[in-house]
Amino acid sequence: RPQVDARRYVAGIRSASRIRKNYLTADTGGVSTDGMTKVDVQVGKTVAAFRRRLGYSQRKVAVWLRTTQPTVARKERGNIPFSADELVELAYRLDVPVGDFMPAADVERSE
Repeated sequence: RPQVDARRYVAGIRSASRIRKNYLTADTGGVSTDGMTKVDVQVGKTVAAFRRRLGYSQRKVAVWLRTTQPTVARKERGNIPFSADELVELAYRLDVPVGDFMPAADVERSE
């Protein structure tokens, strides 16, 4: 097994992180510096509003989506987008049309 120079390994990770950050700060069609889009944030807020209105916890939603509560929290903040499958599952569980999670047409798509 080859020896790994820890300093070179960490430098490679830092370099990859800088490349990713530079890519996300470029004009990427509505992606902000932290990777969130306004649509992701709006969908997350809408999901959270429906969940709260119906009295469900993030933990319960996490069970439905087969994930963890912190992941649901990040999705509701818009840090991680909900997948189409997850939105369909939530629509079924919350008994709302899946289109109700989507933002109105007046939400801007770019920063």
